[in-house]
Amino acid sequence: MLGNANGLALSPSNVTGANLAYFNIVNADDSLLSWQIAGADAVPWIVSVTPSSGNTTIGNSSTVAVQLDPTQVGANSAVEAELQITSNNGSGTATVRMDVGADNTTASAVAVSLRDEPGQVWAELQNQIVLTYITPSQEGGTYAIRVRYTEDDGDVIEGMFEEDGEFFPGDVLAGQIALRTTGIIEDLGAATPEEALRAEIFVYADYVPRGVSSFRMRFYLETPEDISQASADALASAQMTVSLAEDGLLAPEDAFSPTWRLLAEADGSYVMLTEQSNTLPYGSFGNLLRIRVTGLADFVDTFAASPRQPEFLVGMRVDNQIYFSPAAAGRASETKYFIYPGAITNPDRFLSVTTLSDVAPPARDEFQLASPGIDPEAPFAWDRDEDGIPDFNDPNPDNDELPA
Repeated sequence: MLGNANGLALSPSNVTGANLAYFNIVNADDSLLSWQIAGADAVPWIVSVTPSSGNTTIGNSSTVAVQLDPTQVGANSAVEAELQITSNNGSGTATVRMDVGADNTTASAVAVSLRDEPGQVWAELQNQIVLTYITPSQEGGTYAIRVRYTEDDGDVIEGMFEEDGEFFPGDVLAGQIALRTTGIIEDLGAATPEEALRAEIFVYADYVPRGVSSFRMRFYLETPEDISQASADALASAQMTVSLAEDGLLAPEDAFSPTWRLLAEADGSYVMLTEQSNTLPYGSFGNLLRIRVTGLADFVDTFAASPRQPEFLVGMRVDNQIYFSPAAAGRASETKYFIYPGAITNPDRFLSVTTLSDVAPPARDEFQLASPGIDPEAPFAWDRDEDGIPDFNDPNPDNDELPA
């Protein structure tokens, strides 16, 4: 197999069963593969791994069954555990995830994520170079791209790529920010009790306009309207911490690069800033921040007797007033702005954090994404209800009677 550098390859299995997870160990080499699986002993909700070791002949596979016990997990929660597979020719991991509903006698969902050592095909793909280019021409049509590559020995490789497509004329001034989460995770091996039930949210930039060297954002937690007061009170005791995302857009490339700083203000507000000369690349995309919500055990427990899944909401604001820079004598306008979940392009959208993943986009659809219809220099551009309270500080930005 070109997809694997070593003999050990992991593949999904078509076999299914209640409270069971299956995967295959494949021998992709030309000699006998001897393998072992470890990591289950430390996980109380994994009953057994069968077989936990074995020999697989050339070109064949061995199916592994992981028996799960959802009664060892709290109701309305999700857990993950990683199994390590080693062999005489390669290694890999199998991450088992189990979702449990109000009835914890049977898992509501079981999934296995497999990872083995990449081989020739994947290694070569990882060495490819991806070039991105945002055209200043905001028009559709036919685009022809010529690629010319000169090898070390002077040989030239040249080719044409032509693509017809539909292009929406977008607003280059409108940055785009989304919220993403994989949901509530139960980690019984966590270092502290507060981290045993937690959620991680990432603030993701889909598109960054020119000249951005600072952000100001606010984050807050809410509960859906049908959630009990007991659940709301329990959520209020959870802890929310915000940090720069590792390997994200604001992480330094090396020890000599200008750094971004994260400054906490009051009421869930945070400022990210760097030197004015260290602006983010035009059109860049990637994670900006990581938000960790810990201490969710009491919150999840309030759903134990309910058929409803635990759920809380994450809302955000972006302070667009800091990007107001209208034209002045001898200088063109440098005003820009960001749309995000909760902005006028998607005003009622929160990130939903349950045992499932969710993405809260910056606009309701691609049409609003391409054409937000916002004049960022207009009066009340960032005070939608015109009540004198900027949207960034207004808990009800579409109601001029609230706050009273």
